[in-house]
Amino acid sequence: MNPFLRLKHWQVFLMLTTGFILHNFRIQENPLLTSFFCIVGAIIYFSWIPIMVYELSKRLNERITLNYALFIFTSCLWLTVYLTMTLMQIYGSGKLPFFQLGIFLIFFPAIHYFIFPARLLKSIEINAKAKVVDCLWYFLLLVNLPIGIWFLQPRINKQINSV
Repeated sequence: MNPFLRLKHWQVFLMLTTGFILHNFRIQENPLLTSFFCIVGAIIYFSWIPIMVYELSKRLNERITLNYALFIFTSCLWLTVYLTMTLMQIYGSGKLPFFQLGIFLIFFPAIHYFIFPARLLKSIEINAKAKVVDCLWYFLLLVNLPIGIWFLQPRINKQINSV
């Protein structure tokens, strides 16, 4: 069991906020240090969802199938393109044609990165495969991290502690 998911909502909020601040921290004269803070902040900020998905997928009923492999693939693709675009902006080459292609490449994986954990949590709660429409509220909460964590983490703690 990952102790990461047993944290209270305010602890996760502080962690995600710290990651967000580090990710957006810029030092004008030192792009290398800025890149370091950007990557460390992104790891802190974006690690909560994959850890949550991994732990909650263990609690999913065997008869309910969700495509976990697609989530892993789209998450890796999205985070790679996202960090590449961010680093391109830091180093001043954000005006390249790849930048527009990156925005296109990031759309589906980014949506899937947030809809999959919402669907997983809802499926565990109702003990059936949740429809996308049923989990839109969770999706909106995940998109609005770290604010959404105040509502999501108590539900996650309930599912983690119920076993």
